[in-house]
Amino acid sequence: MNKELPDMNDLFGCELRFDDATPDVEARMTAYFHLANAIIKRNGVTALFSGDDGIKRKCEVLLKFLPGPLSKEYN
Repeated sequence: MNKELPDMNDLFGCELRFDDATPDVEARMTAYFHLANAIIKRNGVTALFSGDDGIKRKCEVLLKFLPGPLSKEYN
């Protein structure tokens, strides 16, 4: 098994998007989380995002790919 971490920009950059068209903020956030999970599963990297380190890694990814104004609030 390859122990090298995949490039997160390659893995999530083109597809993980926050849908501003959804007016309900809770629904928008839920869809964002579900999309991230789908990308993780589809690429076979679920083990990379499990356990304490994996949860931290997933949070970093979710925050990194938030749209501009939201991303700036967390950086």
